[in-house]
Amino acid sequence: MHGGGGDSNADPNLTPLLDVVLQLIMFFMITVNFVRVDHISEQVNLPIAQSAVPMEKSAEEWVFLNINEKGRLMGSMEPLNAPGELEVHLKKLVEHLERTAQLQGEKGDPKIILVLRADKDVRFEQLWDFLETGKRAGIKRFQFRAMKKQG
Repeated sequence: MHGGGGDSNADPNLTPLLDVVLQLIMFFMITVNFVRVDHISEQVNLPIAQSAVPMEKSAEEWVFLNINEKGRLMGSMEPLNAPGELEVHLKKLVEHLERTAQLQGEKGDPKIILVLRADKDVRFEQLWDFLETGKRAGIKRFQFRAMKKQG
């Protein structure tokens, strides 16, 4: 009769572990695509710039504003087109991010970047209004998105 020990030469079955790992990989790949789709509207025809550079990676939080050719917000921010609504929303977001950073023990303001994805036909005056709204809400960093000129 053998004791409580099992066979020391037995190989563990790794199939369930590999199944779980592959399912996690698929979940994260799908989630990343959903997040990207929420922030980027394909209906915005970005301007073409010869000196376009990739997005800054050092931000802790990005706020995407998709602006159509008429100077109106699109996508998930569309309900904020009423006067003052966007500013109130951005102020609440900045306050929430600052509180979260303090609770996590971080010092200083969180690095929030307002990313303007404006249609190539939008008027500069309308873009300036969005920049000023971001400034009044407490956002200090801004980026414009453009397509890089090929060739």
